[in-house]
Amino acid sequence: MQILHSDSPSLTARRRSPSSLARTAGLVVATTSALLLAMTGFIASPASAAPPKPIASLTWSLSPIAPVGSLAAKQAVPLTVTARDAGGLTLSNTDVFLSILGTAGVPTGGGGTADSQGKALTASPIPFKTNSTGVVSVTYHAPKVLPVAGTDVVTAGSDSTAHPAVSATDIYQFPLQVNPAPVAFGATAGGSTATLNVTLSNASASAVSITSVSGPAAPFALGTPVNLTGSSQLAAAGNPGSSITQAVTFSPTAAGNSAGSIVVGTSLGTVTISVTGSALRPSGYWLVASDGG
Repeated sequence: MQILHSDSPSLTARRRSPSSLARTAGLVVATTSALLLAMTGFIASPASAAPPKPIASLTWSLSPIAPVGSLAAKQAVPLTVTARDAGGLTLSNTDVFLSILGTAGVPTGGGGTADSQGKALTASPIPFKTNSTGVVSVTYHAPKVLPVAGTDVVTAGSDSTAHPAVSATDIYQFPLQVNPAPVAFGATAGGSTATLNVTLSNASASAVSITSVSGPAAPFALGTPVNLTGSSQLAAAGNPGSSITQAVTFSPTAAGNSAGSIVVGTSLGTVTISVTGSALRPSGYWLVASDGG
């Protein structure tokens, strides 16, 4: 008979016979007729031998990060996210994957940032270890120049995939919301017209005036009826009239990619809505000639 034995959980186990183990200090082996009857000594602590428990829930300390449009430029907000198992107990020394998606509907770089444990969060999930109480600390920073529209989303997940088994999001909304952002037309045949609806809504507690609307340039256009005008008014969030839906058309005449923008002036500032489209070559026709034979 041989036994796998290790002096410590951190060391690789080796094959040992009962007779050699009997000579090991601190280990008592009793045998009868070469049959192993009992063995006492250090094996391993149950805690170190047990597999780690999976994350069953993730909870943010603040949700949302702050009321809509309430943060000043560059203002920092401390947050925590707590990991728990299925029994509700906190999980220490456990990986929580954090990421941030910046503001949509504004020029690139318009959103806020976040960091944890001295490392900046990105759009790709990064693992951070929970502390002894199952917590990871995060700091959200409002952008240096506050955009008028969009939402920053900080996500905590149980793994690094795009759709983790367990996740929790925390958001900060700027006063106006654009949906969808950008307005992206799929492949459209040249010579045809495609239509998409874009909605501009007010997420703040105060009414917002729209002072001007320009664009988009051809092959894009504002559809009929034109609801988004320079004299429109967005009521406070939750009230009738707090959103405006506008049709946008794409009428390409030649194959290729097109890009444009709708620029909306408001009492809060300017909102730039990006519009993109891709056109296919127009369908052709085959002329088949026959000599009657």
